[in-house]
Amino acid sequence: MKKWYIYYSKQGSTEKCGQYIKNKNQEMIMWNLKDGNPKDVAEDDQVILASGIYIGKINKKVIEFIKELKENNNNKNSILLICGAQEDEKEATIEKNLEGNIGIFSRVVFAGHTYNMKKMNFMEKAIIKKVSGVKSDEDKIKYELLDSLI
Repeated sequence: MKKWYIYYSKQGSTEKCGQYIKNKNQEMIMWNLKDGNPKDVAEDDQVILASGIYIGKINKKVIEFIKELKENNNNKNSILLICGAQEDEKEATIEKNLEGNIGIFSRVVFAGHTYNMKKMNFMEKAIIKKVSGVKSDEDKIKYELLDSLI
């Protein structure tokens, strides 16, 4: 049985979570969906699938992989890890984006967020400043929650 951390990271939060988990569990295989979907995920493998929420949406590559995971493996060892700042809206956002596919996950966790201003374009920075009032880098990852996944 392999252990996978499969993610898409636009601003770096889900990648940071994966690096944290991998540092504690060297057997974990990290796979960035920017490189395509991994082809050798077996039915009994443990999968942590991670995405940020961007303007109320889970990344489309993650959604596509969820559908593939459901069709090919029906993997019951899967955990969905979501990063985002709008914690009060997480359940509605997840339900809206997964369209009935939430049942393939044994657990859904909300791991917090980071703001990395260097990775944001002008509009993203302006929106973050306006909506959240944050003007500099911020790390609100729930590391104790990540420890429970290892």
